Amino acid sequence: MQNADTHPTSTPDTKTSDYFNLHATGIGYLRRARHVTPDSGDTYLAVTIAALRGRRDRHQYTYFDCIVAGRQAQAIIRRLMPDIEAAKPVLVRFKIGDVYPELFIYRVGPRQGEPGTSIKARLLKIEFAMVGGIALDITGVAAAADATRAHA
Repeated sequence: MQNADTHPTSTPDTKTSDYFNLHATGIGYLRRARHVTPDSGDTYLAVTIAALRGRRDRHQYTYFDCIVAGRQAQAIIRRLMPDIEAAKPVLVRFKIGDVYPELFIYRVGPRQGEPGTSIKARLLKIEFAMVGGIALDITGVAAAADATRAHA
């Protein structure tokens, strides 16, 4: 049953969705690509995006700690993991969703015991990738991910 205050994200001819979608797009550098194994649940792929904002000559970064959710994004992140681990500049145009802040307490370091904030999101799609200033053809990686999904 759909709440009266929700707006379906699909047409009347298809199954209605009871979700609100919050998507953001941007350009940023990939950091800390890793597999995360929680205490309960399945292992998942995660990455931090240092998103660029502000003037080109005085830009700043906003960091998003992302679960890599999209199949296409997962395939591309796996392809880029050696470059990210080697600290090469990996620049991407991305689409994220489900953005929310999460509060935490620093456990170690000079800020131990102090509160902090992390911005969480789901990485849905990578539209463009560049490593060390050289553009990559990610269409093949994306096509392979789509083909795998079609056969699943």
